[in-house]
Amino acid sequence: MCFTPLISLSTAIVEFLLAGILVFGFKRYWLRYFWGTVIFLLGFYQLTEYFLCTTQQPVLWAQIGFISYTFLPALALHSVYRFLRKKAQVHLFYVLPVAYSLYALMAEGFVQSATCEKVFVDVTGILSQPQGLLQYAIFFIYGAYYIGFILAGCLLLGFAYRHERSRKRKQIELIEILAVILPTVPFFILIILFPFLGVMYPSVLCQFAIVFAVLVFVGCYIDNRRS
Repeated sequence: MCFTPLISLSTAIVEFLLAGILVFGFKRYWLRYFWGTVIFLLGFYQLTEYFLCTTQQPVLWAQIGFISYTFLPALALHSVYRFLRKKAQVHLFYVLPVAYSLYALMAEGFVQSATCEKVFVDVTGILSQPQGLLQYAIFFIYGAYYIGFILAGCLLLGFAYRHERSRKRKQIELIEILAVILPTVPFFILIILFPFLGVMYPSVLCQFAIVFAVLVFVGCYIDNRRS
């Protein structure tokens, strides 16, 4: 669930501006398309929340929103590999996002309801309320993908930071680590603690994600200046 709808729209505009400045303003920066796409997808997800609240097709926009944020961990990990100049079969990063996107489009009842409450958007479906062994397996694999790719990116940047000799590179790597930790740690605390208290909470891809977008932008700015 995320904030509705003016907050989502204003957040999307900020993230679109950051992505635009990164792609079109840092013309010599070699990673501008990768990180720009990550920030753009964050903004696009916010836009789907806005349209969920303001159009007559909330379920469709909930599906599109799911697809947009499903690609974020893979694209972010790909960007980390490029930043660290590590070689890998990066096309394999996108196997699960593509599979889950197709599942979201084809599975009947993947999104069962999508409503715009006074403060939050409330979306229910297979992943939020799994039933049966297969749906639970799909849920846990998705969670492992999301958490695993985030953790892998942090670990790669952490190892690089530990062994990096360049002061500027260490500064950038530290900023990118913080870009992941600062939004995700509060999120995991919320999803574990708040349901027991009966408190509603926004997704990490809402206001927490703007912290990620801003810090990534700062890291790209420093790296661009260094380059």
